Amino acid sequence: MSTVWVPDELKQRIEFYAKIHGKPLWRVVEDAMVFYEMFHKGALIDRKTHNLNVPQAAKAVWYMVKLGIGVGALKAELTPQRAELLQKTIKQVRERLNIDVALLERALYDYIQKKLSHDMNEEEKRDAEIELTNALKLVYLDIIYSLFTRHEG
Repeated sequence: MSTVWVPDELKQRIEFYAKIHGKPLWRVVEDAMVFYEMFHKGALIDRKTHNLNVPQAAKAVWYMVKLGIGVGALKAELTPQRAELLQKTIKQVRERLNIDVALLERALYDYIQKKLSHDMNEEEKRDAEIELTNALKLVYLDIIYSLFTRHEG
């Protein structure tokens, strides 16, 4: 066992988080260190300058916006042109950000099939819309996660 001196304010914060999460003090500090290391080793931080890698973050946000706009436009009006543009954006995310988009591609396919089907009731069509939205959110999370975990070189 060892002791580390920290200001009272920081000790109080550590104690607060330990209490609400039911963890020992050392575990809260360890969790904070894991996050710190993940953040500083990830692709979001330039390893040489320790500055925010704005181009990589901006690129990720750009593709997230493109995906969201594409899904929203398709939900507003299902047209072949909108479906094609969204498929193109999904392909770009896979190739340029190296993100697994298989679930989103499948949800998009199912959404289109169900929307065009005359045999589906409104609840089934709404479920397909929810699945598409959930798949989009998972891709968003993968993109964000990749910013913190991808290593250069």
